[in-house]
Amino acid sequence: MKLKHWVGSLVTIAFLAWFSIQIGWNEVKDNLFSLSLTQALWIFSLIFMSYLTRCLRLYFYVHKLKKHKCALMKLTLQHNFYNNLLPMRTGELSFPLLMKHYFKVPLATSAGTLIWFRLLDLKALCLLGMSSWAFLGQGNQAQLSYYVIYLLILGCLITPYILFEFNRRFRPAPMRAGSNHWVAIRLKRIWIQLQPGLPSTYSHYISSNLLTLLNWSVKLYTFTLILQSLAPLTTSTAIIGAIAGELTSVLPVHGIGGIGTYEAAVAAPLYLQGTPKATAVSAAINLHLLILASTGISYLISLALPTAKTRP
Repeated sequence: MKLKHWVGSLVTIAFLAWFSIQIGWNEVKDNLFSLSLTQALWIFSLIFMSYLTRCLRLYFYVHKLKKHKCALMKLTLQHNFYNNLLPMRTGELSFPLLMKHYFKVPLATSAGTLIWFRLLDLKALCLLGMSSWAFLGQGNQAQLSYYVIYLLILGCLITPYILFEFNRRFRPAPMRAGSNHWVAIRLKRIWIQLQPGLPSTYSHYISSNLLTLLNWSVKLYTFTLILQSLAPLTTSTAIIGAIAGELTSVLPVHGIGGIGTYEAAVAAPLYLQGTPKATAVSAAINLHLLILASTGISYLISLALPTAKTRP
């Protein structure tokens, strides 16, 4: 086991021990059971809607897989399961492996697609987060907020065009026998392998961008709704907490299943905004429990979905 795996395990154990001693699990139980059945069903429906939008993004992005709708949903749910539960984001590796297994798509091509999706995810998360801060900001931040929104919208509009032009104008030339610099050869070979998975048309750019924004809008709305159902929070505080939890995905070290690191990231902004420590941490734990529960249920559903009968 690598050092960061040990560190992640220690983070999880330390967090669980601290919570058991300092706060106790009765707080979590009482907090969770404060949700009504109607609220729980609505929350799970929204979470599954975010899974559907994620599947649609892949459906419209990889055109040759459009005839395998159920298999794409199966892949989406299973990738989400592995990504949430395997340590240190190793679950990301399941995407190219599942694409290879179900559709015979080369690993490097799927890796290029995954890189593009993750860049879009990060951009959408930052865009929605900054927009929420700007619209929900108060006091003398308001004027600055509008400028931030304008800049973010401008960046969102021109980034696809810049990427498209770069991809169109700087396609690598075929390998030449005289090219003997090993670094250049290796980089060019990697680029050539990744390129089929990167966007090449405006339809790829537009559909993947719009569906990414839709996915994250549904996801953040759902997590905000959960936090506000579990604790007396303002909308801006709940959104910041939800975004902080999602940004733990870029950390080099994670707890087992994200336990410890995710809760700390969600609870910190809640606590800094005046929420009692026990309430903030309990709400963060229950948010994570609901996410993991939906992940497990979705994996069981994926087992019943058919695979592609004829692979591309």
